[in-house]
Amino acid sequence: MIRARTLLLATVVLLGTTGCTTTRVFHWGGYESALYHYYKSPDSLDRYAASLEVAVREGRRSNRTAPGLYAEYGYVLHLLGRPAEALSFFELEKATWPESGQLMDIMIRNITPEVERSRTAPDSAARPSPGTEGEV
Repeated sequence: MIRARTLLLATVVLLGTTGCTTTRVFHWGGYESALYHYYKSPDSLDRYAASLEVAVREGRRSNRTAPGLYAEYGYVLHLLGRPAEALSFFELEKATWPESGQLMDIMIRNITPEVERSRTAPDSAARPSPGTEGEV
């Protein structure tokens, strides 16, 4: 009887503690806190972009980039006036997460004219080509 109780107690404790562990399937980096700080201080877009860049880089290194992170980083790049880089991250989001395809198609369609304008602008030669500065 005591042995059965001990076995039952050990089983309950074992099952209870395994339910408490958390497994992070995706890498979010400091996304949540960076987004919170950006909402509290919208003039900190550069800092938010830097945080997203780190999260994306680390996620790519571990092959666990969270869904939507490429799109979020692309959108921030667009806000920063870097449409060609934004386009590449929208395409990457679509390729990585096919379920985001409809939204990414809209984002790609909307940003493509801006990318074309920036490529034909006279000062486009002075800009670094996508992927050479702050490579992610």
